[in-house]
Amino acid sequence: MDENTIIYDEATGRRITIQEFGQINHDTPRDFRLDPEINEYGKPAYYVLKKNSEEERETGRINPYKDRKRPEIGQPLPPFVMEGADGKTYRLEDLKGSYVLLSFWVKLSKPFFQEDESTKDIMALLKKAQANRAKVVSLGITLDSQEESLAAMDEYSLGFIPVPNARGFTRKYNMPNPGSFLLIDPNGVLLEIIDRGSPLKLEKYFKK
Repeated sequence: MDENTIIYDEATGRRITIQEFGQINHDTPRDFRLDPEINEYGKPAYYVLKKNSEEERETGRINPYKDRKRPEIGQPLPPFVMEGADGKTYRLEDLKGSYVLLSFWVKLSKPFFQEDESTKDIMALLKKAQANRAKVVSLGITLDSQEESLAAMDEYSLGFIPVPNARGFTRKYNMPNPGSFLLIDPNGVLLEIIDRGSPLKLEKYFKK
């Protein structure tokens, strides 16, 4: 963050400078926080100055997902542009005509991740879709670096292309739980959200 950082005061709608925020944070260090508004690239477009609750001020614990809305099933998914670990750029607009499976992870390494039922179920789901001639692009949001993501691709049968350094997308879509999924239809409309469950629940969309 620097002098070009855009910050809006939620209470007044007024834009404030980084210096003003610094003074506010100095005078009342537990009273306010900056909440980023995430753009289609998974990066902060601007920040909103929000007042913390009494409990947050007392404990100092802030839930960054508390005020965020999830995408609505049956509505177009807010657009994304993701850089895969395979070197390709994935734009939701360019993926029209294919189903898109987004999965959300912390790290693709132990103890956070291992090749288990989740990855096996992703592979089984993709085979089901392929058998029914449905095109699926499977992308996995992770906090890993590019190098760590490539190492995971070498070590595991993931069933998805990792999108490294992508914490912003977990906030954009309010998907904080690892091993969760979004399925988007070929028109860009959100079909289903799965929280910490098997993606095989989605196979109904690929049955003839």
